[in-house]
Amino acid sequence: KNGLQNGKAKHVLIKNFRHDHAVPRKVLLSKIGESGKNAAEVLSILNIYLHSVVVTKDEDTLLKEKGLNATMPPGLIDDASERYVFGRYQNAGIEVVSGVGF
Repeated sequence: KNGLQNGKAKHVLIKNFRHDHAVPRKVLLSKIGESGKNAAEVLSILNIYLHSVVVTKDEDTLLKEKGLNATMPPGLIDDASERYVFGRYQNAGIEVVSGVGF
C-alpha cells in the first residue's frame, strides 16, 4: 500500500487538513445561475472560479472566524482574476502556494 492508502497516514491527513473551494460553492452556484445555464458560459465560469485548495485545520477555523467560509470578502471586486479567486485567503492572511499554474 502507498502512504495515502495506509490507514494511519489517511487519518493524519483527514485530522489535520481540509479541502476547500477557493470560491465557495454557494458563490459559484450563484454565478452559474446568473449565466442562464448556457453551456459555454458555465464552462468559462468553472475554468475561472473552480479551484481546490488544501488548508490546515487551523486555517479552516480562521476562515470561519472571519466569516469567509462561505462568502467572498466584502468589497472585493470580481474581476475574474487570481486576486479575486484567492481573495478569501489573502484577506485572512493565509498564503496560497500553487502546485499547478493558475
